[in-house]
Amino acid sequence: MFKSHQRYILLPLTVLAAGLSLGGKLAAQDNCKNVVITISNQTGDEIKVKKFEYRDFDKGDWKVETGIFGVDGFDKLEPGKSNSWTRDLEQVSNDTTEFRVTYSHHIGGSKWGSDILAVTPNFTCTEGLKRTVTLTK
Repeated sequence: MFKSHQRYILLPLTVLAAGLSLGGKLAAQDNCKNVVITISNQTGDEIKVKKFEYRDFDKGDWKVETGIFGVDGFDKLEPGKSNSWTRDLEQVSNDTTEFRVTYSHHIGGSKWGSDILAVTPNFTCTEGLKRTVTLTK
């Protein structure tokens, strides 16, 4: 009888104390936690949502929320459908921010239209916030 032998490879692991930055300040308090983001397709066409970003006004830049759409890097939404995600958004707790979504319309077959940007009005990000981005163009 054949016996299989399992082998394990030990890899180095670096663990950073949760909530601590290199400067020793509590970075976790800068995160806007458990934000429920909903993207709603009210365009009348199937769309491909390609990117979700939020603005860090303190730094003046947009932060791309990675991993939100899974392994394909996009999310297809039929007309009238929506999808929601719960995320922690860095550096915007109790700060003004806005959301930006990049998407395109399904033209037919495997063809998709040009990218369209939808931007929400400014709002203050608070823990547990629920915000819907409604796509209408």
